[in-house]
Amino acid sequence: MQEYPPKNSGSRNPDFLKEDLQTIGKHQVLTVLAVLAGAWILDPAPIGWLIGCLAGFSDNGLFLYGIYKGMHKEPHQAARYMHRMMAVRILCLLVFTLLALKARWNPGKVLISYLIFYVTMLIRMARTGVRSPGNPPKE
Repeated sequence: MQEYPPKNSGSRNPDFLKEDLQTIGKHQVLTVLAVLAGAWILDPAPIGWLIGCLAGFSDNGLFLYGIYKGMHKEPHQAARYMHRMMAVRILCLLVFTLLALKARWNPGKVLISYLIFYVTMLIRMARTGVRSPGNPPKE
């Protein structure tokens, strides 16, 4: 049986993974500021956008944390961990949406700003790329 990770496969805790995830996180902070500034200027009641920003930012944090922790586990354990994180992420969004409904804020704004964060995170991940030990950074 082959041991995991294979020898000479590089570090299981690569520094560049942490750097890539921090770069994506920093870009998401800029997205938070842009969405909040636009909501504050264009909407007389921006609280729904604020709650959506919090939901999207916390979901992105959970997603990136799940990737980082999953990279330190064996493949089948990483898959189980990612499924648990998916349940936590759905629960987090549900809590923010129910909070918006209970307080009579516009839940549509919450969900739209959440989707803005999710789509921008996916675009940033595709553009930045999360490197692996065999895939050096592009220059």
